[in-house]
Amino acid sequence: MLTATSETLRSTQPVADPSLLHAISGRLAALPLPEQTDFWQRLIGAPRKRVPQQSLIEAGWPQLPDTHAAAILLQRYVESSNNSDRQDILDLWKSASITSDTVLRKLIEGVIMPMLEVNQTGAEMALGYLPRLIEVVPKGTRTALRRAVENSGKTWPSLESRGVSALKAIGYSAERHGILRRERISRGNDD
Repeated sequence: MLTATSETLRSTQPVADPSLLHAISGRLAALPLPEQTDFWQRLIGAPRKRVPQQSLIEAGWPQLPDTHAAAILLQRYVESSNNSDRQDILDLWKSASITSDTVLRKLIEGVIMPMLEVNQTGAEMALGYLPRLIEVVPKGTRTALRRAVENSGKTWPSLESRGVSALKAIGYSAERHGILRRERISRGNDD
């Protein structure tokens, strides 16, 4: 099935034929979970394997259970070597519609936090995507995420205000501190 569908899904057209995508989605849904996971792993699991987001959604990527989608994303992050690969991972995460707190915690720790440290462009991407990927930060991750965002702001000062904005967008409260009354994320958000 992978051979027959991979070129269609990877088409540079904005969206492949909707009836074909619907057929792919139906066929995938009928497969046992290990075979579904294997299909997605081989289709998008390696760096530089790009598929238009709408095609992924129509073909059933969001229906893969969160734990299986996250395993693919985490492995792909480990294999990523540049910011383009990392951005693809964030796009795949967004289209996967992951909601499980446990899985979100793993992705925050395994993708977002390392991206905040890798380089300035990676940190910018992580901060930009954060509000699109997470509505509420799972318990047990709030303090670590705040610290990682603050550290990226210390490493790259131009990112400090972006970090505050990104965290506020996902439910953190802010406070003013110091003589200059600069805004920072309140420690009251910590777990």
